[in-house]
Amino acid sequence: MVDSDHSITNAFLLIMTLVGLSIILSVIKHHSKTASRWLEGLPVLVLRNGAWDKEAGDNTRVDPSEVVAAARSKQGLERLDEVKHAAIENDGTISIVPREGS
Repeated sequence: MVDSDHSITNAFLLIMTLVGLSIILSVIKHHSKTASRWLEGLPVLVLRNGAWDKEAGDNTRVDPSEVVAAARSKQGLERLDEVKHAAIENDGTISIVPREGS
């Protein structure tokens, strides 16, 4: 981004540009749900009612063993059949909804 110019002025301008863009995008996301969905994305369900969604898993590059690991660490569940829903959140974490009685 700075090519061969390593001056303090150029570094300062680069940092201010990146900070400014971050603030502008933050304001846009705050005022527009459409822009927020476009910039941040939406959570993706990879397990629906206990059924693995292979296409969603392939698109997010998540496999059932990762969901089981998240279920074990977050909910204390040991098997995939104890999970009702699993979603990959915008920040990359896996949210788990256990089955009733698990």
